[in-house]
Amino acid sequence: MALSKRHNTVANAVKRVDAYNNAHISQHGERLTNSLMNCLEAEHEENDKRNIQTAWAINNEGLAKMQEELEEVVYAINKPTLESKLPELTLQESPTPSTSKRKQTSKNTKSKKPKLPAPTQEPCSIPAKQEVITFEAVEGIITMPKVDPLPRMTYWIPIKTNILTPDSEYLTHLPQLPEQPPKSNHESQFLAKLIELYHGKTEDDSFIKQKPEIIRAMILGLTELVKEFGLEILSSNLKSNTACPTDAQILQLAKRMVADNKTSVEPSEIPTAVFAAVASSDPDIGSAEDLQTWFTQTSGEGGNMESKDAYEQQFCDICFSYKCLTHTGISENNIATIHRQPVLPGPYFLKSYRNSFKCKFLDCIKKNGNRTFHQTKKHHGAHSSTGLTNDWSEDDIAYCKCLFKTYQDECFVAFIMQSKTCNQVRKLIETSGSSGGPPVSVPIKNATVPCCSTTRAQTNAVEPNKEDAKKYEKPDFIPCSHKGNCGKNCPCAIRRVQCEKFCGCSKECSRRFNGCTCSTTCSTKNCPCFIALRECDPDLCDSCGSKELDTTKATCCNMGLQTGKASNLLLGVSTVSGWGAFAKRDIMEGELVSEYVGEIVSDTEADKRGFVYDERKHTYLFSLNNGFSVDGTNFGGKTRFMNSSETPNCEPKKMLVNGESRIGIYATEDISQGDELFFNYHEIIKND
Repeated sequence: MALSKRHNTVANAVKRVDAYNNAHISQHGERLTNSLMNCLEAEHEENDKRNIQTAWAINNEGLAKMQEELEEVVYAINKPTLESKLPELTLQESPTPSTSKRKQTSKNTKSKKPKLPAPTQEPCSIPAKQEVITFEAVEGIITMPKVDPLPRMTYWIPIKTNILTPDSEYLTHLPQLPEQPPKSNHESQFLAKLIELYHGKTEDDSFIKQKPEIIRAMILGLTELVKEFGLEILSSNLKSNTACPTDAQILQLAKRMVADNKTSVEPSEIPTAVFAAVASSDPDIGSAEDLQTWFTQTSGEGGNMESKDAYEQQFCDICFSYKCLTHTGISENNIATIHRQPVLPGPYFLKSYRNSFKCKFLDCIKKNGNRTFHQTKKHHGAHSSTGLTNDWSEDDIAYCKCLFKTYQDECFVAFIMQSKTCNQVRKLIETSGSSGGPPVSVPIKNATVPCCSTTRAQTNAVEPNKEDAKKYEKPDFIPCSHKGNCGKNCPCAIRRVQCEKFCGCSKECSRRFNGCTCSTTCSTKNCPCFIALRECDPDLCDSCGSKELDTTKATCCNMGLQTGKASNLLLGVSTVSGWGAFAKRDIMEGELVSEYVGEIVSDTEADKRGFVYDERKHTYLFSLNNGFSVDGTNFGGKTRFMNSSETPNCEPKKMLVNGESRIGIYATEDISQGDELFFNYHEIIKND
């Protein structure tokens, strides 16, 4: 009975020590608690004594207040036994016994090792102490402020310019939709409609899309077999329905082709029977005609370019970038390739230098007046076509054509090449033109075409803009490429838009837009570019300051999208919903805030994506022009975070910049630094 009461007393002591442990001294409190808990499990007095000594040793390492509490606990538990049998362990009333006395006590205890009898008196109760209960208040309680979680955001990749994206022919995956009520068939109806938009085509239906390398290896492998053994090998295989060679044969042939540098085969060199054999090997591949079409369209991917002219075709005539992702790269059966032939001189940043350039060749063609090469043969001596081939390498020919197409000046091209004279350059241009069509007749005297045409052409280009600006606001730019002036059958005339500098019509065409002649900031309706929602073109506008390379000195304020002179935006938690865009600096009314960029997709692709976005009630689609839209869901800029408001401080405008449509966000009022930016989602864009 006495032992049971002692256990209860120890248990109460453990609870008090635990209070210390939970409140402040986790490390020492845990060790003390474990030591006292051993008293409950002790079967002999010797173990009880050893546990008490361990508690004292731990208490020595603890803090002062912990020592005081432990002394009172241990003294109350074992006071009768300790006073009669262990005088050396008698607890003093002092709250902090000396360290040397405790070490001596421990040493004597180990040497004598007396056996403690069972307690003869009932252990005393442990009074609750106020300081134990209010110990937390001594140290103080730190109240952590509530932190709201950040708003959710869909994953996106930041870009600075638009990216032309082809249509997705197959449904690659099923989109994740919001949770629907139980027993609702809305999701099944949605998926059925989505598959219908893709004409029932899914990624599983396209074996070619899944394994293009295998299909190409099969075609190349069978082509190599036909070259070695003839078409008979296909005939025998077709009869036995084993048209496809074994994996070992394909690997062996592939290694051989790689070793011989014959990894690319022209589609015209592949017999039709090869496509039929590959198509018959698996019904999922499709018909032989589809397979041949696919191979022809993708035959240039990864192949070696034998002609240097192929590199010229990869350069964009708008931004002069190699393999541009914004203006070119999509086939006509998907999205029409934008191929633009510049007629006016090339990049404005070299134009001033080119105009001031003086040819140093003694036989300069400009010294002989306004004559073509065929008219100046007697002055310079015409070389034969054989001599031309010997003097010009394929690299030089391709390089010269590319330079002349951009700069339209033989002397300047010769200066860049450094290995040819302007007379040789002109001879190459005229000879190349006569090989594929009529000779090129470029005037020598006025080789540098002026930026603006005559006053008559300038007037014709400006007046319609003042009378009916919307007539010229937003063309879907497809440059015309016919001879002579534009008539009623011209594509630009049919679409009721003006000819651009990239059109192939005559430079004297009355429909050609010739820029502005402003001498101010081009920010009022007096500027024909501003009223037509066009940015000033450095190749066309002479006097407004658009040619100034230093943007700090430029006076033209209608070039924000070209120069990237937009206001920096900051992202933060919106005052309306989710994330929002905020002004990093003060923005004036009418100033460009930023450009809305994303993927340029066709209207067909936009319908597919918009069907999913509408279901999620979250969209970033922007109508660009008749036929294309900008989607900022996966690729975009900070403007995609701008929220809608009935009282917006910004508005979107579609601008025509160097022949292409772009969307700019402009301030409708003065905006202070740190203000959130809004525009009305439901308001129709002004120039739609």
